[in-house]
Amino acid sequence: MSLADFIFSPSPEVKKSFLEIGVPEYKLLSTSYGWCPKRFPNISPQKEPSDTVTVLFVGSICVRKGSHLLLQAWEKAGIKGRLVLCARIEPAIAESCSDILGRSNVIHIDYTTNVGAVYGEADIFAFPSLEEGSPLVTYEAMAHGLPVLTSPMGAGAIARNGKDGIVVDPYDSDALVESLRKLALSPELRAEMGYSARQQAEEFTWAKVARRRKDLVQEKLKV
Repeated sequence: MSLADFIFSPSPEVKKSFLEIGVPEYKLLSTSYGWCPKRFPNISPQKEPSDTVTVLFVGSICVRKGSHLLLQAWEKAGIKGRLVLCARIEPAIAESCSDILGRSNVIHIDYTTNVGAVYGEADIFAFPSLEEGSPLVTYEAMAHGLPVLTSPMGAGAIARNGKDGIVVDPYDSDALVESLRKLALSPELRAEMGYSARQQAEEFTWAKVARRRKDLVQEKLKV
C-alpha cells in the first residue's frame, strides 16, 4: 500500500480501516463493488407478501460473516417463518450452533448452481457480517428487491439504513432481534424497502461502477 499511488476503497468501512493504519486519505478512491445483470437474467417482480416469511443468508456460514449472531437472533425472535442458510457451514458454527441449526425452521442449502432462485424465494436478506470488503451478496440481494438487515460491514457501499433495509451493530443482539421482528411483521415495510433496494441496485451494476472508477482515476491524473 505504501508503494501504491492510489487505492480503490470499496466501502466506507474499508476506508476507515485504511485510515486507521495510516494510509493517507489522498490515496483513497472511494468506490464500490457491483453486480452483473447477466448473471440473473430471470429476476422476477417482487412476490406477493405472506404471513410466513423467509429470511435468507448467502455466504460462508462462518464466524467472520456473523452467521452465529444471526442464528442466535433468529432463535430469540420467535418469528413465524424460516431461516435459509446457503453455503458451506464452518465446523465452529456447526458445533457451537448445532441446537439452532437442528430446528425445523432453519434450512441449510450446502450448495446451489442457481442462487438466483434462492434470492427469488426470500422475503428478507440478513447478513450481519463482521469483516468484509463490500459483499457481493448484498448487491445481488438488493437487485432481487430484498430489504436487507445487515451490519455496517455487510452494507458495503450500497445499502442505506432506513431506506433499503436496516443497518445495525452486529453485536447488538437486541437490535438484531427487533429488526428481524420489525421486517417480518410488516409486509408493507418490506415492500417499500425492497423497492428502494432494487432501485438502488440499478446504480451499482458493474458497468456503471466501472465508469465511475474510470472517472475517479482520470480526475486524480489531471495535472
